[in-house]
Amino acid sequence: MGAAYLVLVVSLVPTLLAYQRVKENARERDQERFDQIARAKHDAVERRAIRYLDEIVSLGGFFTANETLDVAEWDRFTRSVGLAERFPGFQLLGFAEVVPPAGRASHEAKWRPLAGADYAIRPPGQRDAHCPVVLLNKLDATNRAALGADAFADAALRPVLEQAVA
Repeated sequence: MGAAYLVLVVSLVPTLLAYQRVKENARERDQERFDQIARAKHDAVERRAIRYLDEIVSLGGFFTANETLDVAEWDRFTRSVGLAERFPGFQLLGFAEVVPPAGRASHEAKWRPLAGADYAIRPPGQRDAHCPVVLLNKLDATNRAALGADAFADAALRPVLEQAVA
């Protein structure tokens, strides 16, 4: 009976070694495949981030070249960028202007002819400053409702915007 156990043990050892080897090979192959997919995703995100940065730079150029903003110029610019084609899934590009409290009335008067007779900074009320949305690349009925929305009125956005304009 002892010889039978010896034969069993002697035959199980190579089987266990082969199992361990196959298991390790499968783990290495899976890790390599994971690393390859992760690299590809990382590269795709990096390329997209670079394209976004390019657009931010072009926006800076647009604002530098145009001392006064005008809806027609904004529309030409946003169409020339080709947002939908270059950035699938990109929904909306807008511009919000920082307005001091004393400039609220003149700001609203300036933008009413361009944004509509009912244009006003919303929500109403006095704040240290306002940052209403004044330009959007798509002005359908839903998006038009965003015109005049004061980002400084949002407690979560305010610190981020203050840092951005500082």
